[in-house]
Order: sequence, then structure tokens, then C-alpha cells
Amino acid sequence: MISMLSLDSRALGRASVAVVSVALLAACDGNRPLEPTVPTVPTTVQPIVIPNGLGSIVVSTVTTEANVEKLIGGAKLSYQGPRTSGTVIDNGQNDIDPTWGKIRLMGLLPGTFTVCEIVAPVGYVVFGQACQQITVVANGIATTEFDHVILPHTQFQVRNAANQLVGGATFLIKTNIATIMVVTDNDAKDLNKTAGHFTVRLPAAGSYWVCPATAPAGYVFGNPACRYSFYQNGYFTNIGAFQLVALQP
Repeated sequence: MISMLSLDSRALGRASVAVVSVALLAACDGNRPLEPTVPTVPTTVQPIVIPNGLGSIVVSTVTTEANVEKLIGGAKLSYQGPRTSGTVIDNGQNDIDPTWGKIRLMGLLPGTFTVCEIVAPVGYVVFGQACQQITVVANGIATTEFDHVILPHTQFQVRNAANQLVGGATFLIKTNIATIMVVTDNDAKDLNKTAGHFTVRLPAAGSYWVCPATAPAGYVFGNPACRYSFYQNGYFTNIGAFQLVALQP
């Protein structure tokens, strides 16, 4: 009897071990983990921003009038630097800044760039050097300015014996080589739209002659000789009035 009881007890012990083993195997099943899953990335970690290593250039074209600096647009620039070169027009295809008078180039490799103004804004000329060297750094913005002054202008009037302004005359603008311009009162080249008063923009600093060509109807020029002057950038040079003599009826 004792032997039978001992056998039953051992059998019962083996059965308990088997039940526990099955339970452990079930607990180790991949579909039923024993512990909750730990997040692999903490929610407080910010995304990493990888810099692209390129830079940009911003060029402003400016002038000073009445002691106030202002932007003037329409320039054309050339640029040359590490692995790149080209041209860009203010507000053209390669200029990503819509501001008139500011040109911005992006995606440039770090290094030294030579930037030149090859076409100035209408009516202006670069004051000083037309080329500048600019250093571009990774992820930086290199800035510079091209300063300008107005092109030289000649101013004169056409007056009669009563010192009244008379409109309708035509003049020639000459260099020592050739006639470079024909200007009739109030046409597109005459910037002053007062009849008998001329303001003419010249293409560059230098020496010019202003020569009477055709007098207003009913008049001849009292002195048809040309007038000479040296013109400097940034100045409006007044050469006085050309006198008219009325034709006899």
C-alpha cells in the first residue's frame, strides 16, 4: 500500500512538472511576451537636420540721392567661383529674390567668387570697381553692394529775343569721332518735357559737342556753333540757352 502511494505521488509530481513546463513554453511564445515592449526611440528625440554645405550670395545695386540710399533695379551680373560660372539678370530666371535691386544666387559651393556688374541699371554707372570678390561659406549668406551714380546729362534751352522758351528744335550730340545722337524737343531722348528745355542723358563721362541742327518753325539760330563741354558721371551740366532769331515775314 505504501509502495502504491509512493508511486502515485511520484507520478503526480511528474505531472505537475509537465504542466509547469507547458505553461512556461506558452509564456515564451513570441505572440505573448512576458513583459511590455520598450519603445526603441524616445518620443523626446528631435529629428536630425543634415546641412547641405552650400551657400548663397545676395548683391544689392544701390544709389544715393538726397543723402538717402535706395535700391535701383535692372542690373546684369556675371559670377565665377568653385565649379560654377554664369550670368544673372535682376528678377531673371536665376535670381530667387523678387526685390527690384537685389539679386540672390543659391546653391553655391564654399569658396571665393568673382562677381562683376556687366550691365548697369538704366541711367546709372557703377561708382568704383565693377568687379568684387566675395567669400561664400557653407550654409551662409554672403552680401555685397554695387554703388552707382547717374550718367552725365547735358541741359540747355532754346529761347527767342524776348527770352521765351520755344519748342520744336533739333540738336546733334557729337564726340570727336561722330554724331552719336539726334535729339528733337520732347522726344524719347529729351527727358525734360517742357517745350524749349532739353535734358539729355549721355552714354558715358567724356567730352561732347551739342550742335544746333534744325530751328523751330519761323526761326533761325542766332549762333549755330556747337558748344563743347566735358561731362562727369553724377552731374547735370547746364550749357545755357541757344538764342533764336525770328525770320522776317
